[in-house]
Amino acid sequence: MVKPDPDDNAGRGFAKWCRITRAPFLTATLVPVLFGAAVAHHLGYGISLPWLALTLISAAFLHIGTNTLNDYFDHRSGADAANEDYIAPFTGGSRTIQNGLISARAMLTVSVVSFILGGVIAIPLLFRAGMPVLYLGAVGIASGVFYTAPPLRFAGRKGLGELLIGLNLGPLMVAGSVLIQTGTLEWSALLAGIPV
Repeated sequence: MVKPDPDDNAGRGFAKWCRITRAPFLTATLVPVLFGAAVAHHLGYGISLPWLALTLISAAFLHIGTNTLNDYFDHRSGADAANEDYIAPFTGGSRTIQNGLISARAMLTVSVVSFILGGVIAIPLLFRAGMPVLYLGAVGIASGVFYTAPPLRFAGRKGLGELLIGLNLGPLMVAGSVLIQTGTLEWSALLAGIPV
């Protein structure tokens, strides 16, 4: 195990949890959800701030669940421990298990709780916009879980992991946000989400 860096300020409190959850990367959820609301407005629908807030909170918890599960399975597979040479903000995970900030078991617990919270918060969204919310959510959760979880481990399949990230944080999340605002699945939202 890698010893904690004595100069690391992220060992306690809020900073620790930001590092464990990879909170700075939650902007990758914030942007497509807000963009989806803007697309809905452009299509002539009003923006419901309460529904937007629920969408953001649910999506953030699902993203945290994905991030922490990714760290857990990368730890279990030995991928993070093996990566000692190329550690940067966009590769190598949070390194919080390797640096002793959280145990692997606690990381798995954080992931499961985050997925549960994201799902429970999404229940009103399901009543608002119907079964398409469930379908989009199921695709997002399944691809998030199996990004690094066996047996599929999409991240290790030559570009498939990157493709899933692009689809989830682009067209699917934008379309989901539009769906929550409008109550209908707008196919133009899928196209609008491609550059996101």
